[in-house]
Order: sequence, then structure tokens, then C-alpha cells
Amino acid sequence: MTQLARNYGRPHKVHDRAINIAPINAGEKLYVGGYLLREAATGLATKVVAEGNVPLGVIVEQLFPDDPDKSMDEAYDNTTGSDGVLTNTLGNEVAERCVRYDRKGEYLFLVEGGTPKVEGLAYLVDDNTTSPVETAEGVIAGHYTRPGPLASTWYVDIEQRSTLA
Repeated sequence: MTQLARNYGRPHKVHDRAINIAPINAGEKLYVGGYLLREAATGLATKVVAEGNVPLGVIVEQLFPDDPDKSMDEAYDNTTGSDGVLTNTLGNEVAERCVRYDRKGEYLFLVEGGTPKVEGLAYLVDDNTTSPVETAEGVIAGHYTRPGPLASTWYVDIEQRSTLA
């Protein structure tokens, strides 16, 4: 497993993005380019691939409302923060400790555990890695579309994501 340890400008096919915002779970450290999930127990964003967690998409930027001068190159470190909050009162949306993620498109991921096939399921191993072999967690990142430019990389269509029932 090769979980992200820094922000990564994940290669992707150019597309109209479908951006959404998610509040981050307390104790998380998330990176741009990482695959984001919604934790089953709390409904908050996490990078933890676990049974029942719902795949959301790829993190494209972080929101630092308390420090607008922070670089987008910095990780969103909520390891000592409380749960993120997203509220909408009378049309005024407020996001605290949140990330923006893209819900569709083809993104390049590392592959381990086998050789993918076009349109085959891509199971999440961690926020940076997929597998064509079903994992115990059963979280589907999407479908493989084509091999990537480097060995052990494939593009994954994340719009076709789900969890196994």
C-alpha cells in the first residue's frame, strides 16, 4: 500500500468537474489527490478505506477559512481539530474544516494485486491505490478505463463508484 504522504496533482482526463464539499472527520490528515470517503458511522469525510464507508471522489482542494493565505500545497491537517462543519443558513453556506472533491472523471491510480481489465472494477486499497481483486472492505473506486503511462498505473472512472452490498 502506498498511501499519500503529501499533496499529489493526480493526472486525469480533462472533464467538466462535479465539485462537492465535505466536512472532515476529527483526527484526519488529508491530501489533494487522495481518494475521499464518507465514514459510515459519522457521515464525515475520511481517507480510511473500511467496510461501509462510501466512496466520494478525489480531493481537489482544501478550504482554510481560518487562514486564507495557506498554500494549496499544504495538507489539510485536522489531526488536532474537531469535526468539520458545513452549514447553510438563509442561503449563506459556511464551511469549516472541509475539503472540495470531484465526483466524476478519469483519474490515474496505482494498481496492486493483479492486472486490470478495461471496464473491470477498481477496488480501493488506500487513498492512492486500487486493486482489480475484490478487497475485504469492498469499496469500489470506479471502473478501469485504460492503462496509465507508467507500470502499475491505470485510469479509473470514479463516476462509477459504489460499495458492495
